[in-house]
Amino acid sequence: MDDAYVRRIKEQIPYFVYDLLYTIEPRYEEGITEDQGALWIPAKNTWTMWLENSKEHNKSQYYHKLKSEFDAFFQDSDENCVYTTARSIAQKLKIDEERLITYCLREEFGANQDSKVTRRWDSFVDNQPKNGTKYYHITREMIYGKEDESMLLSANIFNI
Repeated sequence: MDDAYVRRIKEQIPYFVYDLLYTIEPRYEEGITEDQGALWIPAKNTWTMWLENSKEHNKSQYYHKLKSEFDAFFQDSDENCVYTTARSIAQKLKIDEERLITYCLREEFGANQDSKVTRRWDSFVDNQPKNGTKYYHITREMIYGKEDESMLLSANIFNI
């Protein structure tokens, strides 16, 4: 243990502050200023593999069940969008939590719902309800991410 350690650190603080203020160039992106507050750093600059991993593992159990079901659906069909309701998903998976499925579709998948009551073919359970209802739109991009379409195009080019 060095007895003069604290004294030496105190002597170095002014030099360190000078380096922070005048010699190290801040690397700001265009349009971003420090006046925007403490959270002015864009999310794309703070993204890490570990952050993405923790976000993925903090999803609900319904998210993982639905993702595997939608994955199987998209693997079996060429459609790019699924129109379905929370009730039909609950009936197909035999889950009695329609409210939690609705929350999962809206918040975790970011699925859009029809603004008006419509009559569509429920492509997930392959039937049409008797009454009109508001359908959720689940796209292939929501399940696989944005790079999926480019992977499909390259597979078509090489006839894979």
